[in-house]
Amino acid sequence: MEKGSLLYNKRKSYLIRYHKNGREILFSGSIEDFPAHEENRDLQFNLDIKDEQDYSIIKSSITNSSSVELKIDILRPLIFSLDISKRELASYRFFFNGFQSFSGTGSFSLNEREKDTRLPALRVLHNNTALPKNKKRGWFTSDMVGVLYSLKKDHGACIGFLDSTHFFTQVGTEIKDGRLILYTQVQTDNILLKPFSTIKLPPIYLSQGNDCSLMLEVWADLLARRMNVENITPKKDGWCSWYYYFAHIDEDELIKNLEVIKVDKKTFNIDIFELDDGYQEAIGDWTETNNKFRSSLKDISLKIKDADLMPGVWTAPFMVRKNSSIFKKNPDWILKDKYLRPVVSLWNPNWGIFGKTYALDITHTGVQEYIKDLFFTLTYEYGFEFLKIDFLYAGCLPGIRHDPSLTLAEVMRFGLALIRKSCKPQTLILGCGCPLGPAIGMVDTMRIGNDVTPYWSGFVSDFLGQGFEQLSTKNCIRNTLTRTLMQKKWWLNDPDCLIVRKVNNKLTYPEIITLSTVIALSGGPLMLSDNLGSLDDKQKELIQKALYLSREVSEHSFRYYCPDIMINQIPEIQVAQGNDKTFIGVYNFRGHAKHKVYDLRHVNLPGPKTRVVNDFWTGAPASIEDGILRAGILESHACRLFIIENTSV
Repeated sequence: MEKGSLLYNKRKSYLIRYHKNGREILFSGSIEDFPAHEENRDLQFNLDIKDEQDYSIIKSSITNSSSVELKIDILRPLIFSLDISKRELASYRFFFNGFQSFSGTGSFSLNEREKDTRLPALRVLHNNTALPKNKKRGWFTSDMVGVLYSLKKDHGACIGFLDSTHFFTQVGTEIKDGRLILYTQVQTDNILLKPFSTIKLPPIYLSQGNDCSLMLEVWADLLARRMNVENITPKKDGWCSWYYYFAHIDEDELIKNLEVIKVDKKTFNIDIFELDDGYQEAIGDWTETNNKFRSSLKDISLKIKDADLMPGVWTAPFMVRKNSSIFKKNPDWILKDKYLRPVVSLWNPNWGIFGKTYALDITHTGVQEYIKDLFFTLTYEYGFEFLKIDFLYAGCLPGIRHDPSLTLAEVMRFGLALIRKSCKPQTLILGCGCPLGPAIGMVDTMRIGNDVTPYWSGFVSDFLGQGFEQLSTKNCIRNTLTRTLMQKKWWLNDPDCLIVRKVNNKLTYPEIITLSTVIALSGGPLMLSDNLGSLDDKQKELIQKALYLSREVSEHSFRYYCPDIMINQIPEIQVAQGNDKTFIGVYNFRGHAKHKVYDLRHVNLPGPKTRVVNDFWTGAPASIEDGILRAGILESHACRLFIIENTSV
């Protein structure tokens, strides 16, 4: 490690807790140098490091050298310890990546606490329920990757795991006895290590420097290679029924929107037409439509195809409700907890305030056949070409499974692979509510935030979600910005839908423009979700501009990042960069108008250092001088968007 770097010459250690013959044993110690070989009477622990030009790769393994099985409880292969005073805590920030699609992501001061949804029934929508939630100040547990950043030194350390095939992994911080603990953790799910067997742990990436966005991108790229991600599918834009009709969609309204697109393809120049939640007979009975639909699901797919659009449909394949035929006929398919009670996977008032939804056991052969038949039917027989598969976390909730040998990450990846193999080739799959790591290479597009809402934020997000999680446009936007590192590396990021209507919409016009800009600059698909027949000319013009911008960004950009990701929990600068164009969105997320100045010195801008640029939406001018952008006064939740062309190309 370079002299002067954040972790240079810091104390290093490891910690393994395991059970042998019912007795708990702690195996821990200091790591003086690499390679390291440590052992006790039961275990051998090996750790080695390989230095590359800008980062290091750390590999480790554990071996059971005893003659009995060992149950591994806690496994922290590499721990750093930094001396720190209470006064210094505020000068450090930690980048926290949430567990799944809906989990909040962003940077925190070490003076803050990890956020948790106040209503226990909703925690399953965000948390890794196999782990306890931290409540102490400065204690954070991030999924797969974390960045520790010193504001004073403008220097950070990025640590991330480079394989998500077999284990969920975490990077976290703890404050203990005047020390800052930065640890790596492999979630063992109480696996049994057989006598004289060895487990190779996921490699660890370590990089240090002042460009934290770039370090995160390099990690994401290395992880994609390790997970054998092949070509990223070109983005497709579309329409989704959910955010106007919600569960009240019926066939008449669906066909009305389809007809609007057929008549006005100039405005609605899209590829996908997706029927979301609300069509099914019951949660679990996905091939049967309810009494709001005269036509079968197959006939609806054919009508969409006749309009030269890709038919899409929503399912939640790893959960069922009691009123479904699946639950009634196959109660043994339901995942059970340690008391043999059905595992509740979701409380969703859209499906009934008093009803519960239950997780399926993917390792049950009957469930596997059900999933195979479902997706074969939807894609081969019914002709659906786009699948939105939702609430996927239900597949890997803790419980007693028919095959107890798999870790929760392995169960998740197995379930996703089963869906992929059952679908017709070239089917586009959008994952939603999904733990991120095991899904790499399994889906074409991934939702990376909460649902968008027809309002900026409200009671559910501000109070129940503590301003960090639960449904809101604000939370949706934050995750779209903080998870740019995944775009075009693991999949296409899904920033969720664009809402432009006036009816049943409390978003202000500046907020709609901000949402349009964030979605377009994300490089992901742009999905509309209004009653298209009710839109006026101004709203249609906005849609046309947003679709144009989205495609320009996707075509011309190869790098997506927020240079202030470690400074602001909701980044105020969004960059999509290409060889010939750079797209820069700047935002005011304050609750009041403000004269905004942005530091773009970490953005590699082409052309002269001093220039005047014009906002894409309004034409309003702004000046850039020596990397400082003076955008003028921005209203609350407003933005400016600048397109800078490289004149030398």
